[in-house]
Amino acid sequence: MNDIDTKRAIVASLKSFAEKPLVAAATALMLKPNTFETFAATFAKDTPLNRKQALSDDWQSVNFLFQLTDEEVRPKDTATQNLFG
Repeated sequence: MNDIDTKRAIVASLKSFAEKPLVAAATALMLKPNTFETFAATFAKDTPLNRKQALSDDWQSVNFLFQLTDEEVRPKDTATQNLFG
């Protein structure tokens, strides 16, 4: 999946929050497949993860979910455009 496809999938998943139960919508945002390889390809493009140090053979799955608050998204300088335009 290229960057454009990834962004489109994220937008579709975010829109589903209005229609789906919270757990189902949040789960749809998870990496698929939720493997070490997918995690490394997504988050360690510039700095490869060391499989041995990460104990990747012990990983059963990777589920990465976080929340941004309004304060983190909106700039303190109102002249600067925020993440959502």
